[in-house]
Amino acid sequence: MPGRRNNADAYRTKPVLACVFLFVFAAVAGAQFKPCQENGQGSIIIGTGLPDIKPVRIHQMPEASYTDAAREAGVFGTVTLKVRFLAGGRIGLITVVDGLPEGLTSEAISAARKIIFGPARQKARMIHTSEIVAYHFSDPKECSSVTGKR
Repeated sequence: MPGRRNNADAYRTKPVLACVFLFVFAAVAGAQFKPCQENGQGSIIIGTGLPDIKPVRIHQMPEASYTDAAREAGVFGTVTLKVRFLAGGRIGLITVVDGLPEGLTSEAISAARKIIFGPARQKARMIHTSEIVAYHFSDPKECSSVTGKR
């Protein structure tokens, strides 16, 4: 279509914004972010802003794997997902808010499906909630120059 840009090129131009975006997530969620880790590190924004609702409690946030295809193509950035946390302790619908090519979005979705959590509560009742989850994939070239690994 005319005027439509290539998504892979768009993601290569956003590494600084993606890092800032993830640091905001990490600060809100209390997550520890290691800036040079190839695998997708997850973070989450939790909270409805309503005083009578206790938010989802994350017990385990699995990492997403960095694919060989993404490594070869030099793709890096952040995959942002909207995840439905069900009252029964299971993950429901996952919607891609902002994805990446070369299998990174699929890896982030697979990792999000494995999140272990305690459901949100309203008074004494467990409730469904939707939260924003982000997986950041670092530039492997940048990581090898920082860590000395090749």
